[in-house]
Amino acid sequence: MGWSIGSATPLALLGHPDAVPKDLYAKLEPSYRLLIFYDPPHLTFGYDQPPEGYNPWTDPDYPTPIELFDNFRYWCSGYYEHPGRSSRDVLKLNFSKRGERPSVDNMTAEEYAKNFDGLAASRCEFPMYFPMQPVLRVQAGKALWDEEAVRTVLPRVEVALLTCTAANWYCVYGFIETEKRYKEYLAKGAEVRPIRFIEIEGGNHFIHWDDPVAFWAATVKAINGN
Repeated sequence: MGWSIGSATPLALLGHPDAVPKDLYAKLEPSYRLLIFYDPPHLTFGYDQPPEGYNPWTDPDYPTPIELFDNFRYWCSGYYEHPGRSSRDVLKLNFSKRGERPSVDNMTAEEYAKNFDGLAASRCEFPMYFPMQPVLRVQAGKALWDEEAVRTVLPRVEVALLTCTAANWYCVYGFIETEKRYKEYLAKGAEVRPIRFIEIEGGNHFIHWDDPVAFWAATVKAINGN
């Protein structure tokens, strides 16, 4: 399982067959059958970002890296209503700067300090996401949509994508675009990697924190193939 853009990490195992010895794939083959994406944003797959959407990393109201991260944690962990989600209309998603009831407000200072290092994230982790997009685009294409790779690289591995209906627009767009591409490939008769889409109704990007029962119910559903 990978959470958020962390889903790109396990996807790398499927997306770079030239870098992984075949004997290692052979050792994994008997036991590896499912990759779970937990609410991945579009950045995971290298999708183009709609310019109309709010970008928390270029907001001029937050001029320093630590201020940008502080803004990001509230934006990322809020709850959003998306009028365009049911119709899969990306331009009708909620591009608000802040959502309701951010999950970070449900953490004590000790819990927050244990889970996040804002300074490290703002200096090192988040600045790499956008420069990485070309590589992640190729990786996702190879792992999910390339018929030869799907047929020869751990072909028994399927994907379950857990999508939270009230997450920020990055993650809802990630779901919409992945579902769209998957259906388009199937309509063409392409043998792409099987993907199941599992909705966590009313969940935000931190549903594992706010409602762990709902999170684990969706995870068990993915594992059991329901």
